[in-house]
Amino acid sequence: MDPPRMTGVGMVRPVVLDGKPDFDDSLTVVERIIRAGLDAVRACGDVGGRKCRIIEEEGEGRRASSSGMRVHDKMTARDESTLLRILAEDVATLLTLTDEQRRSLPSELRPSSQYLFGIACACMRSMAPCVAVDPDGAWVDGVRYPIILMDELFDAEHPSIAENCGAGILNLIRAGGVVVSATHRPGHFRGMASRTITLSGGRVLTDERISLPVR
Repeated sequence: MDPPRMTGVGMVRPVVLDGKPDFDDSLTVVERIIRAGLDAVRACGDVGGRKCRIIEEEGEGRRASSSGMRVHDKMTARDESTLLRILAEDVATLLTLTDEQRRSLPSELRPSSQYLFGIACACMRSMAPCVAVDPDGAWVDGVRYPIILMDELFDAEHPSIAENCGAGILNLIRAGGVVVSATHRPGHFRGMASRTITLSGGRVLTDERISLPVR
């Protein structure tokens, strides 16, 4: 059976990040990441009359993950919560957030972890539309990885903050995520960028492709 015709509802959406998250401490870090996905799914689920569908793991006896997922017509609140928790845990793992950090309150995180937390929430918002697919489709290959646009995200921070986030960002890129950063401090992304374009007055001065370090 052919994959469904993907529409704007089922496509990954780029999400812009320009600072740390400003969430309060009413939820733990992981619950806030899940909520980011839940809010985004609900926001896109009824677009064009389409309904959200649950994505479940193929096979039995394996831990669910965001790859190899099938789409089903029925979606209960429990199903929705389970799916989003799976995605949130996968994203948090990629971004190197530890179990202790996930159970923490946002204000308890160190500065670099606060940024990783914000990136995790943005990833959920970017991937959420994949849950709402063309109603005529029977399945999708899996939830696609996110597109994150960083607008001077680390420019006001010490280089060590960006460096401490580097492993998580690299994991995200290696997993298939797309990360684009507009910055006045390209050195913050040394070792993370596969392509660096330098602009001045709206003109391209340099366009350099760089091989990312192998794991």
